Amino acid sequence: MWAVSRRNARATIALGAVLAAAVFVPSFKASDAAADPPGCFSGAHSLSSFGARVYPEMGNGGYTSLHSDVFLNYDAIANLFLPGTHADLQVRSTQCLSDLSFDFEQTNGHTADGTGPNMSVNSVLVNGVPASFTFKQPTYPGDPNGQDDPDPLAHAVSNVNPVSATNPNPPACSPQVNNATQNGTQCPANKLVITPSTPIPDGTTVTVTINYTGRPGVHTDGDGSTEGW
Repeated sequence: MWAVSRRNARATIALGAVLAAAVFVPSFKASDAAADPPGCFSGAHSLSSFGARVYPEMGNGGYTSLHSDVFLNYDAIANLFLPGTHADLQVRSTQCLSDLSFDFEQTNGHTADGTGPNMSVNSVLVNGVPASFTFKQPTYPGDPNGQDDPDPLAHAVSNVNPVSATNPNPPACSPQVNNATQNGTQCPANKLVITPSTPIPDGTTVTVTINYTGRPGVHTDGDGSTEGW
């Protein structure tokens, strides 16, 4: 269902269960347990298995997605999402979560030619309470050093496994071109990691509100093909 009102070429669009411009995908993470509250852990930053080379970075865990609503305040002439644009993501935890993540593409190689995206997250709420957030690179699935592995070799682009003769790890993300020119480069920090004010107990339903603004644009798939927002 789309509800659209237009005034001076500016549209406010409410979408139920539709995600646009940024891709929000549920998450699971095995990370630095020493920093987490007892019995609570980070949700994973990928749903892929060890060695996956087709979209190894996609998906997130530690929760199940129940319902998504996206509200767009869109200036059609300027091609901008204005303040008021936000996603309400209702999820149910499948573990006690100290933090959880979503996929959010802030920018990519198309930005320089004016096709975007160029997005910013302005604030995040969990059940209406402000939460802290940061962006992190994906780590190759199954990394024994955890999702926050400080070794840059753990966060590399590739369309083959292993990444290269000098990097024996599986890829952490797939390239945005249909050749090997990006192999061995660093994955972008597209994991939006959210830390609520208090941990989320296992089996709890919460609504995560992500407020964002900026220019929507072209997204490039791992095979080099493109799609609009």
